[in-house]
Amino acid sequence: MLGERNLTQARLLAMEARPWYGPFLARFEFVKRDSGSPLYHDPYGRIYYNDGYCSFASVESLKVLLLQIAEMFIRGHHWRGQGRNPQLWSFACLLETASSMKKQGFKLPKESLTPGWFRWTENKPAEFYYRKLAKLERIRLPVTMLDDRGRPKSVEVELYWEDGQLQYAMTEQAMVGMFGDEQPDMQGLTPLLDPLLFTGMLMEVQELASEFGEQQVGDMPDWLLRQARANESVLPWHEYLRMFLGDAERGSFGSRSSCWTMPNMLQAAIPSGIVLPAHEERSPNVAMVVDTSGSMDQELLGRALSEIDGLLRTLEVTEGLTVIPTDAAAHTVQNVFAASQLKLEGNGGTNLGVGIDEAGKLMPKPEAVIVITDGYTPWPEEGPKDMEVVVVVVSKQWPQPEQKKRNPAPKWARMVIEMFPYKKQQAA
Repeated sequence: MLGERNLTQARLLAMEARPWYGPFLARFEFVKRDSGSPLYHDPYGRIYYNDGYCSFASVESLKVLLLQIAEMFIRGHHWRGQGRNPQLWSFACLLETASSMKKQGFKLPKESLTPGWFRWTENKPAEFYYRKLAKLERIRLPVTMLDDRGRPKSVEVELYWEDGQLQYAMTEQAMVGMFGDEQPDMQGLTPLLDPLLFTGMLMEVQELASEFGEQQVGDMPDWLLRQARANESVLPWHEYLRMFLGDAERGSFGSRSSCWTMPNMLQAAIPSGIVLPAHEERSPNVAMVVDTSGSMDQELLGRALSEIDGLLRTLEVTEGLTVIPTDAAAHTVQNVFAASQLKLEGNGGTNLGVGIDEAGKLMPKPEAVIVITDGYTPWPEEGPKDMEVVVVVVSKQWPQPEQKKRNPAPKWARMVIEMFPYKKQQAA
């Protein structure tokens, strides 16, 4: 089991070199395979390895390969490749991440496939390399093998096609390993990383990236910092809270209330015998219901989590924010101080009314419930009697007239906020 020991040591070195990749590196599960590709992975976080190769490979080279695989997850290669020829897309992902490793100063194994091998431009997205690869019929790999007579020969991989189109040919060996070699079929595997867990892990990576980036610790990749900043909250929560909870004159968000448990700052200047109350600023008691049904994909969930962080920063509460993940049922009520702490549960049907009902049972009862959804949900005919409800509808595209309209938000909602892509929101 020397191969697994080397991989375990390589993982520790990788987490030390790039701590912001830790959430994914820590979840990788190593699976031994006696034959096949030296190293490959599935979309669910399993790393398959050939013990013979990993036993003799240097720990340093294995560290770089694990970082390269982690980047494939963080860059969203699995969902970006939907609808593409999986074999070509695998090659394209290798080229994108190999460029990134090289730019960060890591030395790749000599067998690794890089853009330089094809004399192509470095540091381009996988989609760029995919279009380049689509013009080829076969790929010669940067490895050599011995033929029957003991002479070195080059290794070529034939690209799989179907009727001359850039489509997935029905073959059991469509994807490739870390060195461009064919890997076994992986159909029927049980997912280790479901979309909800994946989104939570990705938010944790981005949170770590922002933290380490601000501290200027390590060689932070530019693309990861851009990704983290792109997922920041865009809603002006301070304005929205004032609008639907009332302004200071009405004694709600941002108002100050009298308090006798601590001294007034002017007490020392007041004659003895006269006691003035102190004042403390009041934060509203708000709960949040997050749609975790199957229609909320990774991108929409990421935007929802970003707004949870935005709301937490606005409230500045010391007791955290109560969040209820809801699909067809209300799941575990959680109190969080950051979105990365949230355990997303669901991925089934949708009935957000049960989440709103669950919020109404909280003690103390919230003044308002904020519901984040993609809008594909039934709504109760009547809203709660003594709680305000704000509906935030997240969308991946601007609505088109010919498209089937989503279920409109209920008339009884205190406020409806539509979040369209790539637009900084302003309170109306």
